Amino acid sequence: MKRAIVFLFILTVLFAMTACGEYQLASQTATKHPFPSTTQPATRPTTQPTTAPMVEKKLSDYLAEEAGEYYLVLPASGERIRILYAEYALGDLDRIDIGLLAAAETKLNHQMESYDVEYHFYVAAYNEEIWLCVEAVVDIDPPNGEGEGCGIDHAHIMLEEKITQ
Repeated sequence: MKRAIVFLFILTVLFAMTACGEYQLASQTATKHPFPSTTQPATRPTTQPTTAPMVEKKLSDYLAEEAGEYYLVLPASGERIRILYAEYALGDLDRIDIGLLAAAETKLNHQMESYDVEYHFYVAAYNEEIWLCVEAVVDIDPPNGEGEGCGIDHAHIMLEEKITQ
């Protein structure tokens, strides 16, 4: 139990450090966004998400493993995203629900529309669940002080939806 609490604390600290881009994990490439994906960050969706029922679709149609990394394909956009920290939640990957995934993508796209900024999706495994997440960086104008940094010249909008049953 103590080990799990320490692990969650470490993950929280790592998330906080990478959220402002001040530190990059060694396994991440240096990009504008702290959470890598195999595609470029999404701006506003160029196509409307489909709401057609996903008849006869299986989890294997959306979940893939390549060279020890796990990827999830978003149903509406087709964006392929690496699952962060999947190695710690291998037993939870088979609990991803396609219906929850489709609903989460639609809901997060809808919520981000009001901000009118570029945003990107990422998928993270923590707290024994898998989460579809979205992040956007917005400028603070005028800045809250001098210099650069989270809360000074920019803020992060981060939303998430659980996609496991």
